[in-house]
Amino acid sequence: MNKYQYSTPLSFTSWIIHLTTAGVSRITDSAYDKSIPSLPVSPLKNWLDAFFEGNPIDIDFDIYIPNFPPFYSKVWHKLTGIPYGTMVTYKELASLLNNPNAVRAVGSACAQNPLSLVLPCHRVVGTSCIGGFSALGGITLKQSLIDMEKKHLHNTTKEPIVKLQTLQ
Repeated sequence: MNKYQYSTPLSFTSWIIHLTTAGVSRITDSAYDKSIPSLPVSPLKNWLDAFFEGNPIDIDFDIYIPNFPPFYSKVWHKLTGIPYGTMVTYKELASLLNNPNAVRAVGSACAQNPLSLVLPCHRVVGTSCIGGFSALGGITLKQSLIDMEKKHLHNTTKEPIVKLQTLQ
C-alpha cells in the first residue's frame, strides 16, 4: 500500500490517501506530515481538486474497500446519491434503505466510512444537530465541509457519480 498526502484549502487539515493496486482504500484527515509525499497528478487528484473548488466531477478511479458488513456497503452506496451541497438526516437515509429503524446502524456505517470525501458522510446530519464525524477534525471539520459545499453550490451543475462495483 502506498500513502500520499493531499493538502486542502481548509487550512487546518490535509488528507492521507491510501492506495493499493486495486484502488483507493482509505482517505483520512491528518495534520500535515512532510515525510509523506504529495499525491501525484492522477484522476483522484483531479477529483479532489474539483471537489474543493466546488465543481464535483464523476469519479474516474477505482475504489477498493474490503471486509465490511453488507449493510455498510448499502449505506455507502446511498451516500453517493446525496448531491454536493445538500444534506439528509440519518433517519432519512435509513428510510431510503427501506429500514427506517436502522438510524443508529446508518450512523455506525458513516462512522466507519473509510473514504469520507468520496463517500460523503459529512452530508448526513442528525434531525436536531449536526451529528458526529469520526474524522480527526470531528464536527468542526464536518461543518467546514458543509459550509464549503454550500458556498460553492451555485457553481454545481451536476451530481458526482461513483462507480461502486467494489461496494456490492
